[in-house]
Amino acid sequence: MDNNETTTNAGIATSQPKQSKKTGKIVAGTVGIAGAVIAVGAGGYGLGALTNQDIQDFEPVYTISTQDLKTTKTTLSKLNVRSGSETIPDYNSGTMPDWSDIDGDGCSTRYDVLVRDILNEKVDESNCKIKSGTMFDYYTGTLVKYNRLVSGGGIDVDHIVAKGNAWESGGYTWDTDKWKTYINDEEVLMATSAKANRSKGDKDASEWLPSNEKFWCKYVTFQIHIKDKYDLSVTTDEKTTLEKILETNCNKN
Repeated sequence: MDNNETTTNAGIATSQPKQSKKTGKIVAGTVGIAGAVIAVGAGGYGLGALTNQDIQDFEPVYTISTQDLKTTKTTLSKLNVRSGSETIPDYNSGTMPDWSDIDGDGCSTRYDVLVRDILNEKVDESNCKIKSGTMFDYYTGTLVKYNRLVSGGGIDVDHIVAKGNAWESGGYTWDTDKWKTYINDEEVLMATSAKANRSKGDKDASEWLPSNEKFWCKYVTFQIHIKDKYDLSVTTDEKTTLEKILETNCNKN
């Protein structure tokens, strides 16, 4: 993501049009979650080649505005609460579409999110590969170095509302095109440590929360707005957890 990044009222970052990594042509800008994770200018999250000092001085921002908190509470109140009697087909991740090049920049969405979310990244643009970099993992509150010697570099691109949870929340009715859109929607995605992401699995917020409690407010805020955007439901326990975190964890840091 380039330095022309701006944020919307909901806190979701958008970028200006960028140049294709393979063809050199100008393509549409992307929309991502990074701007909601940290205010632009307060550390430069995902803004490209940073120095070691920049990383050392990096300070994550966990609070949200009073207006965004109010909007999120209203959004949560309108989400559909599903009954336990609903018949939901078994989820099979093997039938899901894979990463795609939605924005036409020559690389998959997974690569785009890694470039967006990894600090001081070095890349092989011709092959759409990350060579090195350091990421601040909001799930654990720690810095994670990209390691080319392990699968995925030790960094996953997580669907903040997991695909399995999206399925149970109404996604089982979607066609392949809708799933392709969801899987590659940068507003739904953020880079995390592989270990944290895999401990989360397909759990909802009542079943799993990041070990970094400071991030709980933004984590559930993202989940609520994603579920609203895709008309996904919540369970009674899930809604209770989301309400509690909005009341007790937001803007206390």
